[in-house]
Amino acid sequence: MDACNCEKLSDLNNEPPDDIKRNIPDWVFPTQQNLPPRHQSRPGGVLVMPIEGRGRHLDPKQIPPKDRDIHLVGSKFCSDINPQQTLEKAHNQHQPLIQRLRTRSLRGISRNNQVTLHVILLGVGGTIYNQYTITPLLNLGVPTHKVHQLVTKLHCHAIKSLNKITKTRH
Repeated sequence: MDACNCEKLSDLNNEPPDDIKRNIPDWVFPTQQNLPPRHQSRPGGVLVMPIEGRGRHLDPKQIPPKDRDIHLVGSKFCSDINPQQTLEKAHNQHQPLIQRLRTRSLRGISRNNQVTLHVILLGVGGTIYNQYTITPLLNLGVPTHKVHQLVTKLHCHAIKSLNKITKTRH
């Protein structure tokens, strides 16, 4: 997936593990068909859990497709003053993938699996948004104190990068 772009990680002096895959595994798709459109949308991460009350499985591969609670996670840089535009673009980008991940149940929509997109936005100037940065992390189950530690690191990283850009320009 995009978060594991080997070239980008190498530029940051990070080496990705050998077992990292850049595509969503076939088993995540309810029909397990490898169709080309799925490669047009690669979120930064995918979390597959059972829908609450529909069984307990330690291995996500063992969860029946209709009982999956799938969380797609993406992070984006956006304008410091207009994050809504980037958020809409991310939702439009991933909409076909979300539709492909949903199952069609004969027993009604209440028996379909769930697919949720969590877009984490960071302003290009290091802006941390309550609604677009902190809330998606909390919705993913990250503890509040860890969220605040993470967004502080993200903010500092953005500021250091801007400083490097400015120094390089001059």
